[in-house]
Amino acid sequence: MSHIGVFSAAAPEAAPEAGAVFAFVIILLTVAASFFIVVIHVCVAAVLRPPRPLAETSVLGRHIVGLAKIVLGFLGFFGGLLLTTIIAMGNDHWGSSAGLFDLMDQLWGMFLVLIAFVAYGYWLWIALDLIRLGEARRLSAVEWWYRTWLHRRVGVRWVERAARATAQAVVGGPWWALLLTFYAAPLILIVAVMELVRMLTRTFLP
Repeated sequence: MSHIGVFSAAAPEAAPEAGAVFAFVIILLTVAASFFIVVIHVCVAAVLRPPRPLAETSVLGRHIVGLAKIVLGFLGFFGGLLLTTIIAMGNDHWGSSAGLFDLMDQLWGMFLVLIAFVAYGYWLWIALDLIRLGEARRLSAVEWWYRTWLHRRVGVRWVERAARATAQAVVGGPWWALLLTFYAAPLILIVAVMELVRMLTRTFLP
């Protein structure tokens, strides 16, 4: 009877642990699937030339250059704002207080928020360009990756064919699915990472 009591008392404690493991696996699978789909689209965007008159190296390259210019512009703006504030308030104030560190912290937070919004806008712009280029050109980009990289380096036929078929299904879907993927993937990844951090913190830092 005592053994039965021990097992019945331990069962409720094991149930939450099993639920946590199940949730952890679901989150990992969601992150992996989202990441895999996004990687396929990014690879396609990396080799397709942008629609005219936006003729540069590739869709992805054009937006990376544009985002880099915006980031440098924001860096110059916030750097000038910080320098102007320091000069206006005088060196005595910064030497005798923590005002400089508070100002730098606030400016850094504003900078990160602005860059996040701008980067998200450029990210969605990539999706719009892929939609404009059409399904045929997206599929041709998949074929290019298959011939130049996948077929030469993997060496396992069924893996190559499965990856090729999956990539074709992903990029050959309707336009709204492509746009929804680019719109939702960053949100899914951010929420999943936050949830994983919370679960790991509860597990290892009680």
